[in-house]
Amino acid sequence: MKKNILYTFAASVLMFMACEDHREDDLSEDKVYLTRSGYVEEVAYAVGESSTLDLWTYRSGLNNSSCQVDYVINEEVLKAYNTENGTAYKLLPSNCYKLTDTHFTISGDDEYARFKVTYFPEEIVKLGDYNVVDYVLPVEISVSGLETTVGKTTSLVGFNVKEALIRLTNEGVKESTAASGTATVDIDVPFNVDFTNKWDINLTFSSNDALVDLYNLDNGTDYLTFPAESYKLTPSTPVLKAGEKSASAKYTIDVSKLKLGSKYLLPVELADVSKFAVNMEHNLSYYSLEYVDARIDQTAWEIADFRDTQDGDGDGPTALIDDNIDTYWHANWSNGSELPSWITLKLKDKDATVKVSQVELYARQGNTSGPKTVEILTSMDGQNWTLAGTLAFKSIKTVQKIIFKEPVLAKYVKMNITEKNNNSVAMGEIYVRGVLQ
Repeated sequence: MKKNILYTFAASVLMFMACEDHREDDLSEDKVYLTRSGYVEEVAYAVGESSTLDLWTYRSGLNNSSCQVDYVINEEVLKAYNTENGTAYKLLPSNCYKLTDTHFTISGDDEYARFKVTYFPEEIVKLGDYNVVDYVLPVEISVSGLETTVGKTTSLVGFNVKEALIRLTNEGVKESTAASGTATVDIDVPFNVDFTNKWDINLTFSSNDALVDLYNLDNGTDYLTFPAESYKLTPSTPVLKAGEKSASAKYTIDVSKLKLGSKYLLPVELADVSKFAVNMEHNLSYYSLEYVDARIDQTAWEIADFRDTQDGDGDGPTALIDDNIDTYWHANWSNGSELPSWITLKLKDKDATVKVSQVELYARQGNTSGPKTVEILTSMDGQNWTLAGTLAFKSIKTVQKIIFKEPVLAKYVKMNITEKNNNSVAMGEIYVRGVLQ
């Protein structure tokens, strides 16, 4: 009884392990098949070395019957495939590959035979171009001693050779912020390859200031170029070491060389590599740095006054200084939400002042479409106000900023909504950047 239970358990485990390669097929009798049958695409990189293709033949079933397997390159299989599928693949020339063992025996507890094809990507790409599959190798198995699984005796291997390229990893603009008092900021520039790397590859980076002007023109931005003495690349010649497929270099920014309240853009170009080639579609990355004062802690503020608020909708005016952009204040929409709609922040410490250089606003995260025009005003006494800036407010969830032309000394900061898109006049958070004095 125990023997039968153990046998059943072992058979169940074997069937479970075999589910991915069809060894559970036709368990009543042994059969032989190619695991990669039909059209198979083989991807390789032209790195100056040969590559190896493995084709595996498996024996299904539990009888452990013996068989002989021969691998044959059969051009008739290719012709039949082209006719059936309307393709025009060509037979891979013999100088592009080399065969070793083509005859195998599967017997006893053995379950498979491994057929290896050594091929030469550089020779294949000479026949056409990179990333194009024109040539295939039609492989057929001939089996004696056992039946084969129908439809699983041929493989048509198409060879897709890719150029060995080094690229920069980052896309778009990678943004960062440096607060006043920061000495340096490190910007990582990652790069990588897709192929197995066996060499030390030296990279040459460059930064072209003209690209900043071009980027501003194309995107409607106003980035400044970094002063030449404000950044340094470490190491000066980055290296992708053998055995690595990715690494990064580092630009160290000397913040003391920058102007407070300004936004800078560093275009990093992969100009050259010591081996292989630069991926010209991914050879340029942009890194921006905004040099600003730190945010005044929200606990330093209190609400001095406000126009109105909507009971039961939102979290009241204090939501604008709770350091949580997901809470919000909502103006009184039930009575028409009159304009201007304002909220005034006041420093709790009556003896303190803040040298304000920037105000940041977050829209209500659940409905960003209300405010249209927002003013920021400052005051020392809460009575006499100076307009610091006007913002055409966008229906977005990300931060929107008013950067002062020059820092302003203040005890009060007022947000004044003068135009609206609809009655949903709300705001998520107000942050003030500056130096508390």
